[in-house]
Amino acid sequence: MKSYVFGPERLRAVNAFKVPQLLRGSAFFTDEVVVAVERAGLRGSRISLGLGGIAADA
Repeated sequence: MKSYVFGPERLRAVNAFKVPQLLRGSAFFTDEVVVAVERAGLRGSRISLGLGGIAADA
């Protein structure tokens, strides 16, 4: 596979996901998840904006 196409319509009501074919790839989260992590004061994750959404390095 050379490229992936993001289809947001396939992820309705999903707050987090990973691309199974990318074993060491990023996890992707909605803003809602990011806000909850920040409010909880959780540390040890690196969150960045990517692919039109939020990604965290695995």
